[in-house]
Amino acid sequence: MPDRPKLDQFLIDIVKLWIEAGPPENEPGRGHRLATRDAPSTGGDHMSLVNPDAPLQDYIQGKTRGEAADFVLDFRAKPFTPRGRDFERMHNKWFKFILKSKTPLLSKLALCWHDHFSVGFTKVQDVKLMAQYVSVLQTYANGNFKDFVRAMNKNPAMMEYLDTVRNDDDVPNGNYARELQAHEWGHLADAAGWVPRTVSRERYWELRAELAVELDAAIAAAPASARRATATDLAHLGRDGSAGATLARINLTRMPDYRANLVARAFMTEAEREIYVRHNVRTLRGEYPAPLLWRVLVRYLFEYQYLGRALGFTRVEEPRSFFLSSTWFADDFLATGVLDERRFDALAASGARLCACHAVDTSRLRLPTPARRDDAR
Repeated sequence: MPDRPKLDQFLIDIVKLWIEAGPPENEPGRGHRLATRDAPSTGGDHMSLVNPDAPLQDYIQGKTRGEAADFVLDFRAKPFTPRGRDFERMHNKWFKFILKSKTPLLSKLALCWHDHFSVGFTKVQDVKLMAQYVSVLQTYANGNFKDFVRAMNKNPAMMEYLDTVRNDDDVPNGNYARELQAHEWGHLADAAGWVPRTVSRERYWELRAELAVELDAAIAAAPASARRATATDLAHLGRDGSAGATLARINLTRMPDYRANLVARAFMTEAEREIYVRHNVRTLRGEYPAPLLWRVLVRYLFEYQYLGRALGFTRVEEPRSFFLSSTWFADDFLATGVLDERRFDALAASGARLCACHAVDTSRLRLPTPARRDDAR
């Protein structure tokens, strides 16, 4: 078996070969040979175009390019499980491994899947479980996808994060099912361009700037006690400008979730959409430490959009009242004077304008709408 540095170099060489060869129509002879799965990979002139001392030559002699690619993709890295007494140490060890890994391609794939099969320590609260989760990512990142999903199904951190441990016949919890079957595939559809932005880039940044101004105004108007309690985080948020601008950027980092849910909505029944909303729009008490008050606010503003008429996930008649009463937001932000109702409405409206900049390209959808499915029943 070749060593790991040479394996990654071989993958780089393959990419370079495709670039060197160009489209088949440009050079019918060589281009077609390189772009075909059955083309030889015996290390002839086409291999020497990239690197006269191309790695893995001894391992791919006599194989077709398809067989050589299968050989590379079948490679399995040595399992890695980061250790540490606390989450920060465990987290740092994982990133140190990524930066110094002899198989950086596999580590990049692990990070890619971490974005799709995401798990958060704020909810799991167990370092060992998070380490096991990282091990699954590193082990299955380039393997069989069915095996990967099965491993994630049984991973304790994922089971805790998606409430599988709280799902039973008497009190069903559909969090895991909706994430795997709808939300995560919505992310893939979004990545494929199913949810384009409907306004210009300039207009989009204008709307983000407006949200930043509203957030800065809310911070400035908050009681002095709230600003003192969050002073350290505010200093960090304002390190590269205003705290409001940073918080607005944080809000936008969750926009892929919103776009994924726009796609998922098209494949859900009305009941499924209601369950989805009532799970997402929940209290965030206990998920963030108190000094991160303003980050909690931004998260609430984002989740509030799932009650909006534009998204169409729910038929809740009074979305505002439902949100304020079901999340403890009124107690934690309004009753304490951190916000008043007028400022909350302004912030919510600003967030809604940003979300409204995205819409699903319905020409990409091939399944019947939820309404038709419901009527058929």
